[in-house]
Amino acid sequence: MTTGPTRIDQLEALAQTILLAIDQLRQRQETFQQDLQASRAEFDQRLNANAEQIAANTAGLVELRSILADYLRSRTDAERRNP
Repeated sequence: MTTGPTRIDQLEALAQTILLAIDQLRQRQETFQQDLQASRAEFDQRLNANAEQIAANTAGLVELRSILADYLRSRTDAERRNP
């Protein structure tokens, strides 16, 4: 009679260890994918916010350019009338 684990017992223990390792790896992969999706969503949100800020800055610069052009035209017109 054998007192130690049989070859079948050892293989079953190894199989259980392998299944546990596979399950842990699957859980890590799912966590990684969720973290990656959250990171992408945050990046997209920041990118959209930056695009909106750039659009607002551009609109402000266009308005400022228009104001300065009007001012320069009025100064030029005033100088022509009153040399």
